[in-house]
Amino acid sequence: MQGRLSDLIEGRIQTFPEENWKSEFLLARENKIEMMEWTIDTLTYSNNPLVNGTQVEEIARLSDVNGVRIPSVTCDYYMENPHWEANDIDIEGDVRTIIEAMPRIGAKILVIPLVDNSSISRNQNMDFRFFKDFKKMLIANNIRIAFELDLDPSGAKNFIESFEEDQYGINLDIGNSASLGFDPEAEISSYGNRVINVHVKDRLLGGHTVPLGLGNADFKKVLEQLNKINYSGSFIMQTARSKNGKHLDELMRNIEFFEGVFLENQSS
Repeated sequence: MQGRLSDLIEGRIQTFPEENWKSEFLLARENKIEMMEWTIDTLTYSNNPLVNGTQVEEIARLSDVNGVRIPSVTCDYYMENPHWEANDIDIEGDVRTIIEAMPRIGAKILVIPLVDNSSISRNQNMDFRFFKDFKKMLIANNIRIAFELDLDPSGAKNFIESFEEDQYGINLDIGNSASLGFDPEAEISSYGNRVINVHVKDRLLGGHTVPLGLGNADFKKVLEQLNKINYSGSFIMQTARSKNGKHLDELMRNIEFFEGVFLENQSS
């Protein structure tokens, strides 16, 4: 996840690193990280190149030069600012700008978190048609939306089945599911065919994000279930930040942990 190689901004665990985003490409290459999910948040929203349209070609150039692909974009902004509450912001126009910019950097999945402020369970009157209105633009730009949900397996299945499979899928967040006490087998057997992106993190049951292996996430079981459905998409490291400012070291430790579980799963 973009920003994991940079210092925290105003104490936020995940923010677009507006002063450091270019250097993250070099850091990624030096540490053999070949994939990065771009992030858009409220704090640095107007300065994000995918929002204001500036330096999009520079993103593509740095991606190519450093061999760091950007397959997906996560838009926390719409989690923090639900579209139905945005009175003075052209949310629809901004979404269209982002979708049109994504092919220029090679991104094909737009992650929309419907959790926290945007949680479906907390906003029963949410207008789902807002997302369906982008169908033609998604097709034209070869983009898919991946919803991140906090619904139980049955609720998530019912939600995603109201959207067409070719343009809409699910972003599975391993840590969030663990925090909510969801069983990986129940989740993936329910809607696994719609999972198109995976966020890797660990959380305590009902609690916060912790380093991989220290929370309630059952990574072995998750990977076993994803293998059963032949999942071949990305695993994006959205892991805990370092408490002493050594964010690169913390990320590499988490990558090593996950690779170990992943390789063990592949060989079993």
